[in-house]
Amino acid sequence: GTGKLLRPANLVLVQETAAPPVPRPGFDTCGPDAASDVGGGGLVAGARVCVVGLLSRPELNGQTGVLAEWAHDEERWKVRMDDGTGKTFRSCNLKPDVSRMPGASHGDQHSGLRQRRP
Repeated sequence: GTGKLLRPANLVLVQETAAPPVPRPGFDTCGPDAASDVGGGGLVAGARVCVVGLLSRPELNGQTGVLAEWAHDEERWKVRMDDGTGKTFRSCNLKPDVSRMPGASHGDQHSGLRQRRP
């Protein structure tokens, strides 16, 4: 992989809210069969995703972004993170971010809809 140097001023400490995944020794949660990622793992460009299961960069777990495109040569998704940075991830390290999908918040499911009166 490619290494990235980050300035301390560009980092923010966040608390984990969910239990971390149980790692397999020596691998990210993708495991050794990650070559089966060909095709992007059923994800589609434009979808909101959450980063999961990274052991080498655990500080990225829980961060969210939008899928930009599938990079065939790298077998990774290019993701525009919510903080404005761009990163690449294997599809097994991404899951749909349901927290910001339409209808995820019960309070605004019906906002803007009016009931017709007979």
